[in-house]
Amino acid sequence: MVVQIRTAERPPRWQDALPWRMRLWHRRNLIQQLIRREVVGRYRGSLLGTLWAVCLPLFAVAVYTLVFGLILKQRWPGREGIEFPLLVWTGLAVFNTLAEILQRAPSVILAQPNLVKKVVFPLEVLPVMLVGTSLVPLGISLSAVGVGAVWITGELPHVPVLIINLFLLMLFLQGTAWLLAGIGTFLRDLQPMMQALCPLLLFLSPILYPLDVVPTAWQTLFWLNPLTVLVEGMRSALLHTASPPLWAWVLCLVNCLIAWNLGSFVFTRTRPDMADVV
Repeated sequence: MVVQIRTAERPPRWQDALPWRMRLWHRRNLIQQLIRREVVGRYRGSLLGTLWAVCLPLFAVAVYTLVFGLILKQRWPGREGIEFPLLVWTGLAVFNTLAEILQRAPSVILAQPNLVKKVVFPLEVLPVMLVGTSLVPLGISLSAVGVGAVWITGELPHVPVLIINLFLLMLFLQGTAWLLAGIGTFLRDLQPMMQALCPLLLFLSPILYPLDVVPTAWQTLFWLNPLTVLVEGMRSALLHTASPPLWAWVLCLVNCLIAWNLGSFVFTRTRPDMADVV
């Protein structure tokens, strides 16, 4: 399937006066085309197609459940048994989404030289496309976790908490994508640095283990990590675990807003010179 991208599309003249972040809504058709092309192209030619978006996370959950659940005898307090894979899957779904942004955002501009050199092409949509693409497997994974949770516990997800959590996650992902895309276009070492950071981030966040096993003196530092709040909030919404404290939610909101504004500021400052280095 070939998806044609109409790069010459321009918004009406009155929209040109708006800040570029406010013009993203008017670029939604272009962003949808880019996301569709990326998702279809990722699994084109494979036997299972888009089912790999489910199979790969499920395989990772099976491996981590075997290692941490059966070999190391790791248990969630009060959540033993069959719910362990769902708890791990929820954490991995959020982490894998962030890890994809960290690893791909530094090179998202460099990977599209033909689009970058087009005068009328809005470069800001490329990081948005990256975030939208990463949300596809996240949505599939969270839907599978939600179905499994209803089947096991008979309780429906906390929809308001889920919506708030997804909103914060999208803010954080988009700000991070703009920030890394802006810097990574000029600093080619940023991508391998992010690839080295991801395993460290995995084990410094309560993805494969409950936060309760962390020494009390260190738990406050863990809550300062936005990923901790996002993961625990997602588990609270889908699996009815303990919700993060209110101060952690507020701090996470502040961190997400900082990431959004810092990322857009850096991208605005670096965008005029991107075509010269690609």
